[in-house]
Amino acid sequence: YMVYSNLAQTTRRVYLGEREHFRVHRDRPGDRLFISPPVKGKVSGKWSIQFTRPILAANAFNGVLVVSVSPDVFAAFHQRLGQDSVVSLVADSGDFMARHPDGQQAMGRKLADLPFMQADPPQSGDYTRVSKVDGVERIYGFHRLPEYGLTLIVGRPVAQALLAYEHYRQTVLLFATAISLLIVVLLLMLYRSLAARAAVEQQLQASQAMLRSAVETIGEAFVIFD
Repeated sequence: YMVYSNLAQTTRRVYLGEREHFRVHRDRPGDRLFISPPVKGKVSGKWSIQFTRPILAANAFNGVLVVSVSPDVFAAFHQRLGQDSVVSLVADSGDFMARHPDGQQAMGRKLADLPFMQADPPQSGDYTRVSKVDGVERIYGFHRLPEYGLTLIVGRPVAQALLAYEHYRQTVLLFATAISLLIVVLLLMLYRSLAARAAVEQQLQASQAMLRSAVETIGEAFVIFD
């Protein structure tokens, strides 16, 4: 039975013997940390993850110390990632331990065929996947905590994750287009200049040809002064 809680009076008897975090410490003696799957608190009535350690007296099991943590602790971190980003804590079995946002929708769902669930998975990595919870395609990064059988996952929408790249690409394309237009204008001006020069040279050649023809057809002698 519950001996003390900061959420309820000690006069209220609440039985917790059937809870996994109690049975694990009772049946497997030893001073170790246990992290439970999300459970609905009998006192708070809210979903929480139980971080527990055994209370030992003369090396004998004498109870469990429980710290209940709301899955909403991920909310502050989630706000730094931007809209439609997610933060999840997943057990090695594929069960959602916590997810923000839409934590209630994730409870009871199970993931499968992900890189960190394969045989001999890497400590960390990334992958792209359409979420089974809300249907949004995201780029996910994960980091495993094998000593606790947990994996922390952070996901950002593909469009949002590539926003900086798209902005850079558009800037480069705009700059390249401006340079290309400038080159085209310069080439056009050069073409017009060369065409005008060719026309002037053609007129000069025609004038010289006319002058030579006139000189050759004149029978009398003549002198040209400047």
